[in-house]
Amino acid sequence: MIEILLGVIIAATQIVGYYYYYLSVKNGVRPNTTMWSIWAFGSLLNFFSYSQLSGDFVKDILPLSCSLACIALYIHMLSRGKFQKLTKSDWAIVSADVVAVVIWFVTDSALIANIAFQVGTIISFIPVYREVYDEQENETQLPWLVWSAAYFLDIILVGLRYEKWGDLVYPVVNFVLHFLMWLLVFVHFYIKRKKKRDIEEHLYVAESKVAGKGLFTSKTISKGEVAFTLRGKKINYRPKNKEEAMLLPNIFGLDKDMSIDPVFPYDHINHRCEPNLAVEEDGLRFVAIRDIEKGEEITFDYSISEYSDWEMPCECGSVYCRKVIQSIDKLPKEYFSNYFPYIPAYFQRVYINNYCNKHE
Repeated sequence: MIEILLGVIIAATQIVGYYYYYLSVKNGVRPNTTMWSIWAFGSLLNFFSYSQLSGDFVKDILPLSCSLACIALYIHMLSRGKFQKLTKSDWAIVSADVVAVVIWFVTDSALIANIAFQVGTIISFIPVYREVYDEQENETQLPWLVWSAAYFLDIILVGLRYEKWGDLVYPVVNFVLHFLMWLLVFVHFYIKRKKKRDIEEHLYVAESKVAGKGLFTSKTISKGEVAFTLRGKKINYRPKNKEEAMLLPNIFGLDKDMSIDPVFPYDHINHRCEPNLAVEEDGLRFVAIRDIEKGEEITFDYSISEYSDWEMPCECGSVYCRKVIQSIDKLPKEYFSNYFPYIPAYFQRVYINNYCNKHE
């Protein structure tokens, strides 16, 4: 009776984790498509294989609750348009569960099939770990901690009703995977918090009408005011050709052969041919060249900090869009005049020297 009660507590804990994840999605977390596609499809198959393997309805309570909650949450997210189409690599990961089904059919072994399903689960976590590590995923800690607790309690339950080692594979693997995810999110939370101490509080990243995601301001910035000081790693960088010039698209030039590779969120500054920012002579302090309204995207003309064979197509939407963006020496005179003196000193000299040579 105590073990049944423990099983119910474990199931309730698992469902609470899904509820917290549901709340996090409502608050802006965008789940990884690969993970949830695999789990929605694989959790049910995993339950059936584990049920056949264990032959113990008490041990089956957790995988059953996990399967039903996972599928319900997945359907809810799909109905709200939270997912994009799977990529080829995503489909390759989904196929791991299909392979497990084939293995189950061929071997007629629930143990082998269940282990194969756990391998598929491990594979499904790899892209999520990578995205969280690269700060492309904004996962929250609480659901992963609750799920870890549920699987830890399930390990205890299976131990109390121990019959064979195969019954422990499912809870142990999932405890490790969920705990590692919680640990990764936990560490990144504190790393981000430490970084934010050095980042202007009014800056934030959001969807951009220019391209992808951009950098925005939560306060009004007056013309001539320093909007922020660029932060990142300074690097000696002198591309030999156009191909090399395209290898580091986010860098900003500071001086001859000297650039800065910006950290988050400064790496989300989009180019615009009619920008609201330029930069002081040091190449680090970005200045408003007109009043910037609260909630407006901060943009910058990439050309004024670039001198190489680099170029990129542009569809920024401005009536002044140049269509192709190139280095400072290709910048039309009227643009240079509008930005001056807010151009790094080295690039000022490059432009003036090239302009004088053309008009001798």
